[in-house]
Amino acid sequence: MNNWDEKLIAPCGINCGVCYVYLRSSKPCPGCNGLNENKPKHCVTCGISNCEKLVETGTRFCYNCEKFPCIRLRRMDVRYSQNYHISLIENLRNIQVNGSKIFMKAESIKWTCPHCNKIRSMHKTVCTTCNKKLV
Repeated sequence: MNNWDEKLIAPCGINCGVCYVYLRSSKPCPGCNGLNENKPKHCVTCGISNCEKLVETGTRFCYNCEKFPCIRLRRMDVRYSQNYHISLIENLRNIQVNGSKIFMKAESIKWTCPHCNKIRSMHKTVCTTCNKKLV
């Protein structure tokens, strides 16, 4: 499992490699760009990853759309900003300017637990490996 593979970046800018469903040991999710097996229902039916504009244009990321950032993405960005202190729109702008390789390098630093050096989930405030509180 390579958590820093660029294919794990969802069209909306989420790094699926640090999602708790991807990180779980039993039936891990393959990420938004993977097959639907083991994906949570809300990911399978996601309006962003199933967006007709992405399908029509064959583009990989929402920033390539003329409606960027669309209302769906803005709503999700607000939710992730409030709940997890992550801006999906900022992630996408970063990828657009610097590329996905540099983005994932920064992600590998950001999402490594400072206590045990293992990958931590963006959805948790405690490291699931060492159980230490994260800032």
